[in-house]
Amino acid sequence: MKNKFIDIIKFEDSGLHCDNSNCDWENKGIHRKLWDKFLNSSCPKCGENILTKGDLNRAKLFFFIINICNKVGYFFQWLGWKPNPKFVEAYAEMHKEIKIKIK
Repeated sequence: MKNKFIDIIKFEDSGLHCDNSNCDWENKGIHRKLWDKFLNSSCPKCGENILTKGDLNRAKLFFFIINICNKVGYFFQWLGWKPNPKFVEAYAEMHKEIKIKIK
């Protein structure tokens, strides 16, 4: 059965990128479900670690929180609340801390 409720927070994967400020390597095709496979992997361009355990844990916590927010939103929609269809675009960076930038 398809979910009839609207996610109040939508997140699009942006893949992985190197955290070295002097390196521009990124791969936007790596879905977050595959990130575990890249844990402690070296950047193919500069050799820097592209995904530390801490960064992976922060990302998992971030997605867990998004999931909880959406479930709360589903509950309120079930009660009759109509979510605002306008969206705010934001970018989340999870290197050493979770930073959310609203565009």
